[in-house]
Amino acid sequence: MKLSISDLAGDCFPEEVMLGEYDADSTARIKESVMNKIQAEKAPRRHGIRRTIRIVALVAAIAAALTATAYAAGLFKMHMDRPQEGTVVSGTWTERNEDGSIDHVQTWSYPDAGFVFTFEAETTPHVVKFKPGWLPEHSSGPDFGLPDEDGWYGYLSDNGEGRDIPYVIQIMYMNEGKTLVLNGDCEVVKEGTFGDYQMKEIACSYMSEYLNDSNYLLLIDETEGYCLIISGTNSMDDMEHIAREIQVKVTDEPVDYNPDYNVGQINVGRG
Repeated sequence: MKLSISDLAGDCFPEEVMLGEYDADSTARIKESVMNKIQAEKAPRRHGIRRTIRIVALVAAIAAALTATAYAAGLFKMHMDRPQEGTVVSGTWTERNEDGSIDHVQTWSYPDAGFVFTFEAETTPHVVKFKPGWLPEHSSGPDFGLPDEDGWYGYLSDNGEGRDIPYVIQIMYMNEGKTLVLNGDCEVVKEGTFGDYQMKEIACSYMSEYLNDSNYLLLIDETEGYCLIISGTNSMDDMEHIAREIQVKVTDEPVDYNPDYNVGQINVGRG
């Protein structure tokens, strides 16, 4: 509330006092009246200050909570390394009986690994789904991947025919203890950012007697612990076009990672 001088001093003068003349009693009355009104206005103002402080404190607390949440959700790291010459990347698939006892252990080896992906994770990533906004014209071959009732996918591919597999869209999760490989003669052709993602583009030649060279666009989110992989024998321009128009959502469902199957590959291929 704003106070004018006339408001503050308006009732300080008896009707018989003439303005312009010095009067000690009037001076005392003016001082007392003005101070009383100023004091009366201070309480609401102090309350307003306290309220402002509380609001600021609340905003700071919310910001701190959000920062802590973001930090907690960002406890992931993806490592992409090229194996040393002569190194054979391997892992196991363990089959168990109904009582949990081991029935069979199969070793999988990848002597042709071009890149190896390993992960650090202090928490469990959540299931990621996507909804394509654009896809290359469909070939005459079969496609794989079924959407849920709302049209979201966890995997989608056009399996093409002959030596072509136009596109494969899949999710790679950053689970501690898992190893994934990209086999073949593979080279990073571009890296940087793609929207909010870290991005790597990789050209790869693998089993060329059966499949044309493939392109891999990796969109990496180390905050949520996943990598969206858009790949195929179509051009990298097509992979980027798919990426530009795809929708992605992170669900509330934790990823069910089974450490009994601790190695795999992400190659476009036929099997």
